[in-house]
Amino acid sequence: MLKIDKKNIFLFDSVGAILSTLFLLSMLWLEGVFGMSKKSLYLLIPIGIIFSIYSLSCYYIQPQRWRFFLTVIAAANFLYCCLTFIIIAQNNHMLTTLGRLYFIGEIAIILVLVFLEAKLIINNHIK
Repeated sequence: MLKIDKKNIFLFDSVGAILSTLFLLSMLWLEGVFGMSKKSLYLLIPIGIIFSIYSLSCYYIQPQRWRFFLTVIAAANFLYCCLTFIIIAQNNHMLTTLGRLYFIGEIAIILVLVFLEAKLIINNHIK
């Protein structure tokens, strides 16, 4: 079983952001399948790229103040979920069932990651 720790949480986060970005990029060509507007996708895609670069950099650099850097990405992930929820609400009339399922699933997965990141920050701060 994969153990989430202060080193690999950044890699895990980066891989998730890369996968999310790839899915969003594919939606540009599959607009009819998911129903998300290209304008919204053009907003979300750069965010995923920035998050993946940030987390991958933290993974390789392994900063001494890793809790601070993990707090930044956890907060950013949470805000991304809020933004995605707003975008879902704005595009709800266009979204297909598959589109709704994808974005709600993405939010759920990211919120689990935020929970794991917060747990890691708190548990390692107490020790």
